[in-house]
Amino acid sequence: MTITGLYNKVSTMDTSKVIDSAFDQTLEKLADVNRERMNDGVKADGSIMPNYSPVSVNVFGYPPGPIKLKATGAFQAKIGVKRKGNVLSTESSDEKNFMLESTERYSPIFGTSGSYKKQFLDEALRPALNKGITLATGLKFGK
Repeated sequence: MTITGLYNKVSTMDTSKVIDSAFDQTLEKLADVNRERMNDGVKADGSIMPNYSPVSVNVFGYPPGPIKLKATGAFQAKIGVKRKGNVLSTESSDEKNFMLESTERYSPIFGTSGSYKKQFLDEALRPALNKGITLATGLKFGK
């Protein structure tokens, strides 16, 4: 490919389409990262969830340490991410979604920050963007 040919491909690339496609391809991975963060007992803003109460640990058998929002697994299993334009929204279709989101003790529930955001970017979004750019321009990315 000539420099002129490469320039023409890059200048005509629909960056919005490449970006939207990359996000669409990685929505489930973002939901997975949210689940992983919850299972680590971390809120969306990176702060640690409150610990399970002694009653929860001794009577109901929850593990000592931060709350994980996984009593039955239904709430986490129903987590999904949707894209509308340039806005991503995450929620669970489980009936407990509204109650958990509106309770200050657990909020913010959905989102990524810190190492979880970096994980999503490194493992999912960046590779999807690179693939889209390669398809549109022929440029290849090294590891």
